Amino acid sequence: MLPNKANLPLTFETINTIGRGLEKAHLNPIRLDADILCLSAMKQTGLMDFGYDYFQEGLYRLVDSLLRDANLHYFGKIITQRVILNYLTQRLLFAEYKKTKGEGNTHLNSPIFVTGIPRSGTTFLHRMLSLDQQNENVPFWRLYRPFPHPNKNDNRRKIARQEINLRRPAYPEMDTKHFIREDEGEECIWMTGITLSSIVFWVLAPVASYAKWIFQQDRHFYYKEYRELLQAQQQYYPTKSLVLKAPDHTPNVDVLLAEIPDARIIQLHRDPTTCLTSLNSLFYSTHKSASTDLNPQRIGEINQLMYFHYLNRNEAAKKTINLSNSVFDVQYQQLVGNPLDTVKLIYQHFGIPFSEEFEQQLNSYVNQNKKNRYGEHNYGPEQFGQNKEELQQFFQHFFPNEVIKC
Repeated sequence: MLPNKANLPLTFETINTIGRGLEKAHLNPIRLDADILCLSAMKQTGLMDFGYDYFQEGLYRLVDSLLRDANLHYFGKIITQRVILNYLTQRLLFAEYKKTKGEGNTHLNSPIFVTGIPRSGTTFLHRMLSLDQQNENVPFWRLYRPFPHPNKNDNRRKIARQEINLRRPAYPEMDTKHFIREDEGEECIWMTGITLSSIVFWVLAPVASYAKWIFQQDRHFYYKEYRELLQAQQQYYPTKSLVLKAPDHTPNVDVLLAEIPDARIIQLHRDPTTCLTSLNSLFYSTHKSASTDLNPQRIGEINQLMYFHYLNRNEAAKKTINLSNSVFDVQYQQLVGNPLDTVKLIYQHFGIPFSEEFEQQLNSYVNQNKKNRYGEHNYGPEQFGQNKEELQQFFQHFFPNEVIKC
C-alpha cells in the first residue's frame, strides 16, 4: 500500500513549517469557518445575496469535513480557504448576474455532454469534440470563475494560470495523470463548486464524510443552477453548441435531461476496476497537496462507493425513462481503437453535420496526443488496499461480460 504521508518539495515543506510555527504562536491567519468565509466574500464583492439558500448545508458540511477528516497541512489550508472563498464570491456574483441580466433568458443550443465513470476516456473525447467549429468548450479559467467582478479588471485567466502554477510543483507527476491548464476545456465540476454541493471538493482534499453526503443528495436544485450557469456561458458563444464533460453527470442523466431536454449526452463505458485504480492514483496526488494524512485505503473505499453510486443510479435512470434518443453509449475500446469513426457515429446519431475540416483536425489531434504523451501513469489496486478479483466481483453486475485487465 502507498504511504499515508508523502514528501512535498522543499518549498512546500518550508511553508508548512512556518505555518505550524504561526499556529503554535496563535498567529494563524487561516480560518476555515463558514460564517467568516461568507463575510469575507461579501466584503470582497460588496454584495450580500447568495441566491438559493440550499448552498448553506453543503458549505457547513464541507467545512466540518475539512476540520474532522482532512488533516490539512498549512499549505492545504491556504489553498482550501482560497478555493471556498472563490466559490462564495462567485456565488454572490452569480446572484447579481441573474438580477441584472434576467434569470434563464438565454437559449441553450442543444449542448453536448460527455459523461461516464471517471477515467473512462471522457477527457479524450471531450477535447476531440471541442475541435469542431460548431462547438465551443469552456476553458478552465471561465469554469472556475464564470463571472468577472464588475468593478475590477477582468484578470480571471491570469489568476487561473497563477493558481495552477502555484500548485503544480506539489505534484510534479500530475501531467502523467491528468493534464490541466487554464485554456484547456475541463470538467463542469470546476463550475458547480458554486453550489457548494460538488464532488470537486473531494477531488481537492480528503473530505470523506462530505463525499458520502454528496452521494445521498437530491440533485434538482444543483441542476437548476447548472442550467443557469450554462446559460451564462452560452452568452459568450451565442451561435455555437457548448460541449461539456463531467463524470458526475453519470448518476444524474435523468435530472440533467429534465432541466435541458434537448441535451445530447455521450456516455462512455470502461471496466470499473481499471478506472477506479487510476482515479485512486490521481486523488493520491491531488490530496497530498492539501493533507498530511493521505490514507490511500480511504481513497479507494470512497471512490469505490462513488463508482457504485454512479453506475447504480445510472442503471435506475435508464430503466425509468427512455433515453435512447438522448444518450449515445460508447465503449472505451471502441473510442481508443478508432477515435475518428467513433466521433462520426456520434455525429450520425445526433444528426450533426460532419465536415472535412473537422476530420482533418481530429486526425491531427489523435496523432499528436498518443497515450503516455506526458509520461506513463503506473498504478495498481493493491496500492490502495484493494484486490483485483474482489473488485471484479463487486462490479460484476454492471459489466457481466467484461474481461477486466488492470
